[in-house]
Amino acid sequence: MRIITLIPLNKRAKQIIKQHGERWEVVRRQERVLFDDAAGPWLLVQPLTEERAPANDVRSARIETASRWVHEFNGDDFKVAP
Repeated sequence: MRIITLIPLNKRAKQIIKQHGERWEVVRRQERVLFDDAAGPWLLVQPLTEERAPANDVRSARIETASRWVHEFNGDDFKVAP
């Protein structure tokens, strides 16, 4: 498990940090994503502040909603810091 800090680069990103916190856990890393042509690495992250719940639990949907893909080096919304 790798923990990162997301630094917001715009107003929308600041709102996400305010809502979910700046410390995020990296769930997956890959070179390509379907929604963007930019080469990776891309990180699928979820906030550490979210409550961990079993997959069949209703609360787990909230965790999926908060997770997001961020570019490790050239993101438009966030800068990734260790």
